[in-house]
Amino acid sequence: MNNEMKFWKKVEGGTSYKYVTKFIDCYGDVRFVSRYNNGNTWATRKVYDTEREAAKAVDMILISMGKEPVNILKRK
Repeated sequence: MNNEMKFWKKVEGGTSYKYVTKFIDCYGDVRFVSRYNNGNTWATRKVYDTEREAAKAVDMILISMGKEPVNILKRK
């Protein structure tokens, strides 16, 4: 994670979506991080304001990699 995120606290059991983590930043604001590790490299690791946005981002990454989405989106 970047330097800004080292002051964030992970909330255990905080989300219902796969590869989405809930954090509370140093100001007390809740943020959601999409985190998908593709083997030994991170395919995505971005911060979003809503849990749904982070879940959708994970699905978009999985689709672009030729994998099945696991959260919101469905392959046609």
